[in-house]
Amino acid sequence: MKTKEEALELDARRHIYEHILATPGTHLRGVHRAVRLPFGQVLYHLNYLEKLDLVVVKKDGKFSRYFVKNLIGRQEKNVISVLRHEVPRTISVLLLFHDEMTHKQILEHVGVSPSTLSFHLAKMVDAEVVTREQRGRESIYRLVDRDLTTKTLIRHRASFQCGVVDRFCQVFDAFAEGEGEARQLPHQPAERAREFVRTILEPVPVAAPAAPAPAPAEAPAQPASPTPVA
Repeated sequence: MKTKEEALELDARRHIYEHILATPGTHLRGVHRAVRLPFGQVLYHLNYLEKLDLVVVKKDGKFSRYFVKNLIGRQEKNVISVLRHEVPRTISVLLLFHDEMTHKQILEHVGVSPSTLSFHLAKMVDAEVVTREQRGRESIYRLVDRDLTTKTLIRHRASFQCGVVDRFCQVFDAFAEGEGEARQLPHQPAERAREFVRTILEPVPVAAPAAPAPAPAEAPAQPASPTPVA
């Protein structure tokens, strides 16, 4: 069997491997778009890398998500796979600022139907990223591991290419306490938490620059006065 170095001698295969390394949890179409190689060639190299145990595949519904082997633990793979979806990303950020939320409270912040939200929350529960508790007629949702969710958003910020993640990271950089990997956002009072959520989810639109004022029209030239005849 080839060594890792031998397997990655081919430029196309190395490019694919490096993309997975930089974007853990990417899926087949994402790799195809990133490396700009024929689809069949991408699939061939992915299968080859998996056969050599250089990458592993995790099923996420209709997606096959790729990870470099032995770099990321099982629970972090679950969190990354969930955060690769836009609605679960928003839900996760909400739950980082609220200890718990009901279905109705979450619905106020995501632009989807109640049934679509229920679908995403069920997937997050199945992935063990959030928990669900029934209180009477209400379902209450909490993050399973707030620290891991926070670290995953921070660590893989660039690969999400998402304004919500970028703004969350800006808030984290400004207000987190502690040093290095131990940095955490302190618990926020309810009103402050709502302010942070508004900042992250509802950015102020940037006004378009004003059009330059039109140049004043030139006054029509006045006819010259006739020269008097002597």
